[in-house]
Amino acid sequence: MSLGGDKYDYEKIYADDPLYEELAFKARVWKVYNDEMDKLDSDRVEDWRDGLDALLVLGGLFSAVLTTFVVETSGRLDFDWGEVSANFLAESVALQRATMNSEVAPSLLTPTSKFHAQPLDVALNIL
Repeated sequence: MSLGGDKYDYEKIYADDPLYEELAFKARVWKVYNDEMDKLDSDRVEDWRDGLDALLVLGGLFSAVLTTFVVETSGRLDFDWGEVSANFLAESVALQRATMNSEVAPSLLTPTSKFHAQPLDVALNIL
């Protein structure tokens, strides 16, 4: 096949059809049509492949960013046992002080306390 600029020169590629057989089953018009459709289909598939590559990269980046947020916020969907321990320690100190003053302040957070996650943390983890 010879390329003349950007188009195929089908008159040089395919021989002329016999008279009155220009639309027959094996006519040059169908060969040219098939070549053009092959070119169009291959261009379309290449465009889809390039678009799919871009979407896959975008999806990977989105997943990486979202995973970072989930890792950071998933721990805040449950009790912070470090805070519970700190409250028990503060209560223990308060008990020791109470033996001297007879006054005890109750702990604000215990293992039986009701826990409610922050709405922002829940929304990020749902995403």
